Amino acid sequence: MTTTPFSEPASALRSALQQKDVRIQHERRVTALVWSPLSAWPFGRRYIASADEGGMVLVSDSEQGTSHAHLVHPAAVQALAWSPDTTTLAAACSDGRVQVWHTQSWSRGMTYREHTFRGQPSPVNGASYSRDGRYLASGGDDQTVRIWDAFTGETMLRYYRGHGCPITAVAWSPDGTAVASADERGCVQVWDAVTGQTRLSYQGHEARVAALAWSSSGYSLVSASWDGTVQVWVAHTGETRLSYRGLPWPAESPCRKWLGVAFAPGVARIASAGERQPVQIWEERTGRLIATCGDGAASVRALAWSPDGRYLAASDGEREVRIW
Repeated sequence: MTTTPFSEPASALRSALQQKDVRIQHERRVTALVWSPLSAWPFGRRYIASADEGGMVLVSDSEQGTSHAHLVHPAAVQALAWSPDTTTLAAACSDGRVQVWHTQSWSRGMTYREHTFRGQPSPVNGASYSRDGRYLASGGDDQTVRIWDAFTGETMLRYYRGHGCPITAVAWSPDGTAVASADERGCVQVWDAVTGQTRLSYQGHEARVAALAWSSSGYSLVSASWDGTVQVWVAHTGETRLSYRGLPWPAESPCRKWLGVAFAPGVARIASAGERQPVQIWEERTGRLIATCGDGAASVRALAWSPDGRYLAASDGEREVRIW
């Protein structure tokens, strides 16, 4: 395992991205971001969906920043997932619902309400589509990841109870055979999407894992934690390849929490965001910092690469989304 604190001065960074003059404004703090899949881009649908803690999801043109749809939910939206075939968008909410929207008409589809704990609705913190877009995996405070039919809402027999505490993030593997889920205690489970059997349990973190993502090849996973590290590890063995700490944390900051992470599509680069840190773009294999975005004055809680890897969208820690 390689541990990579960063000491090179910021002035020496090689700029990889330029900020576009595109900003998307919310009335409440932004909590989640997701781009429309690459298959929609040739048809001009270069959209980005952003959600906030007031329950609003804006679907915006990533070139102009203009909103095409306003999707209203009764509770904070914790996570978003766009189906690979572009036909549906799912919003995981703090009131225990996962709401599916049909993207052609922006009409409501299935509302999934099976996440409960002790008879009460339980916040849903993560959602991810299967490769064919037919199924959704969702997990939350009820300590269960459920796989269900995105069109009928039928819960499949494949669900996962390998966590003994609230689930914080869920990600389906690129090949569709496995699901990774993270929890409040710092554990990431990788399990078989067909049988529900655990493939491995990654114990490299000492605190809550706030976000995780697969590499495009499915070989690696990256997990961002409140323990001050972002870790890259092999998905089928659990071997830690690199532990990234990034730029020095502000001396006055009481917390050293990483809050978001994303693999660049098809490129060995990772973007990570943290508590009072600029967004940092770095090499997957070496941890070498390539560029930063933003000033780090606020805590960025959501970020996402465009499907062609050219642009990076991130919240400003509050009510705005910026695109670089």
